[in-house]
Parts: sequence; C-alpha cells; structure tokens
Amino acid sequence: MLELSKGEPIDMDVALQGRTQLRLQITAGDPDLAALIANAWAEIVLKGMLGTWDHSRQVLETEVQNTKEAWVNAQSALEDYISLSQVEVITMKLSTAKNNLQNSMNKIGQNQLLISDALAFLAQIEDFNAGDPLSTGSALSIVALQQRATGAISGTQFQLQGEELLGQGFTAAVGRENILNLISALEDQNVEIEAELPDLEISISSLSVFLESEKSKVEIFTQERDLYRTSYQELTTQLEKTKVTQVQEGKSALISAYAVVPRGKGGPNTIIITALAGMAGLMIVVGSVFFVEWWNKEEEPV
Repeated sequence: MLELSKGEPIDMDVALQGRTQLRLQITAGDPDLAALIANAWAEIVLKGMLGTWDHSRQVLETEVQNTKEAWVNAQSALEDYISLSQVEVITMKLSTAKNNLQNSMNKIGQNQLLISDALAFLAQIEDFNAGDPLSTGSALSIVALQQRATGAISGTQFQLQGEELLGQGFTAAVGRENILNLISALEDQNVEIEAELPDLEISISSLSVFLESEKSKVEIFTQERDLYRTSYQELTTQLEKTKVTQVQEGKSALISAYAVVPRGKGGPNTIIITALAGMAGLMIVVGSVFFVEWWNKEEEPV
C-alpha cells in the first residue's frame, strides 16, 4: 500500500504468471495515475533486467579474456622453465651413473667367477711338486684365465702363449705363481671397484632426488597451465551459449502490454438491472401461487 502526498491510497499487486511473465495490477482512484505508475514500474524493471544481462555478459567476456591471458602466460612460464631446467641433463647423468654402477657390479661378478676358476685350477695342481712340468692343456688353461681377465679371448693366442710357456720350462711352480698373481690382481681390482660403489650410489641418489624435484616443478607449471586452459574453454562455451540465448530469445524481456486509461467512467447498466429485477419478481409471483395452492389443500377437511 502506497500513500501519495494528497493522501490517495494505491494498491499494487505483482504476481508471477507461469514461468516467464510478471503481472502488475495497480488500483487507484485516479485511473491516469494508476496507468502511469504501472507503465513506469514496467519500464524500470525492464531496463534493470536488460542492464543486468548486459553487465553479466560483459563480466563473462572480461573473465574469458583474463583467463586466456593467464593461460598464455602459464604456457610461456612452463616453456621458459623447461628451457632453463636441467631435466634432460640430469636424466642423462643419472642414466650414465646407473650404467656405471651396473657395469661395476657385473665386473665384480666376473672377477669373482674368474677367481673361483683359478682356485679350482690350483686345486688340480696342488699335489704337483714345484719342478714338475705342466702339460700343454694346463698351460692353455692358465693362458685362458689370463685372457678372460683382460677380455681378449683368442684360441690362437692361447696356443702361442702356451707353447712359449712350455718352451721356457712351464713347471708347477711357474703355474702356481701365474695363477696366484692373477687372483691377486682380480682381488685388487674388486677392492678398487667396491671402493667406488658408495660414491656411485650417493651420486645416483642425489641425481634421483634432484630429477624428481625438477619434474615436480615442471608438473606444477603444467597443472597450472592446464587449469587455466580448462577454465578458458569452459568460460568460452558459457559465453557462446549466452550469446546464442540472447539472440534467439531477443534478450527474453519485453513489456507485453502497457496499462491504458479507460475511455470513460464505468456506471450501472440499467437494462441488465431491470431484466434481473423482472426475473426476480416473476420467480416470487410463481412461488407465491404454488404456496397458496399448497396451503388451501392443507386446510380442506379430510
């Protein structure tokens, strides 16, 4: 209920019709004033709705632009970090360190196998006297062990070196000396290799930690880039849907009918009132006739 300065009351009734229409009803003593208020209210509401839609679209367009810039910046930051990071270098160093460690372990295993074979050969000539000559086969076995230790395996070289050893008087004492020297060299080599293993393991551990740290940073940059890209795509889709909806529905807001002032004041309809009165009188007369007839019948003697 609104009160005007001159004290004239005005009733306003706003109701939602269906899902898409608002109905405003103004009741006032002055119909011109009622129509003016209704139309002014409709114009204000319409302007507010259209302004809200335009503002929402502008805000969405701004968000799309800002998100796109953030996506581009995140992509540039990722590329810059990758170009300056040492992921590839550290990966190569780590791979080399792991290969060196594996080669060292393999070398220790090969040396242990040679030592086992050398000890087995010593056991074969254990009962020989120092001056006893060794056979050509024994000489070739020693040469084969030596060649396995150096990595040069050739049957021809075995035979030549074996013949040279035999020519120099290859006795059991000489054979033992060669085998013991071989075992000593292999054991010394294993000691040297084993001394290097801790440094290799520490290097591998450090490189692994550093590589994971670098990869983690790259992943953070990647996730940030992907987040902005996804947001940009979603906002772009939302903006396109908004544009299509506004075009299809004409922004979905309009005044369907303005309030109009009646051309003349309303008054009593004489014809209708007279007709209704006549019908009411006729019904009373007919009712009275039926009542009198019924009453007379009741008064007659049985």
